[in-house]
Amino acid sequence: MFFQGVSKVSALAKAVTSWYAAMSGSGLFVKNPRLNVVNVKNEISPWLYSPSGRKPESKITGPLPNKIELVLSNQIYISKENLPPSLKNRLIRLAAFQNPEFYKAQAMRFPTYDKPRIVHCCEDFFQHIGLPRGCLEDVVDLLESHGVQIEIRDERLEGVRLKVHFRGELRQEQKKAAEAVLAYENGVLSAATAFGKTVVAAYLIAKRSVNTLVLVDLFVIKLMTRSRLKKDHLPTM
Repeated sequence: MFFQGVSKVSALAKAVTSWYAAMSGSGLFVKNPRLNVVNVKNEISPWLYSPSGRKPESKITGPLPNKIELVLSNQIYISKENLPPSLKNRLIRLAAFQNPEFYKAQAMRFPTYDKPRIVHCCEDFFQHIGLPRGCLEDVVDLLESHGVQIEIRDERLEGVRLKVHFRGELRQEQKKAAEAVLAYENGVLSAATAFGKTVVAAYLIAKRSVNTLVLVDLFVIKLMTRSRLKKDHLPTM
């Protein structure tokens, strides 16, 4: 019944609304080459824009808590207690991004009814909000930039130690990639086909020496990966 009373929005009204949201930084946008920001009087330096074309985030105004505890588990859990709405909204937006499939379908005049414009990876619990662990650095930077003290409580499982060794030899580019990943707790290795990502993964598992969950999208890849890890690269000690 509600939508029966909603009238259509004209193309001019949509354009004005989109332009105002883009200039005020109040929306989530992908880069739009047709948006000419050079003629805007209040334009900031163009090299300060992010790849999505958004302006840098402004400071959060209002009272903020002195200390926030981050519980590190399968996600980053942040208590809602004493968390002002402005800070909560900014934290949730850290785990949101524009859906490229939506804009691809829109540009090709395909239906977009089953494709959300914004993809968010935040979970809203009764007393906490949950963010992906990959957002930890951004969360810490956001809170520290506003003078909020951070206390991190690590509730992650340590896993089971493995007695395995790597039987093989990495190429120079593989060794460089593996060392870059080992320098951090979280990371993504993106490489072309035939780079040897499975070999690098075997090397990383041996270095970490802890049980590892391997997720693949095809059954044949599962068999190939298990065979190579078990027989060729990671024999038990």
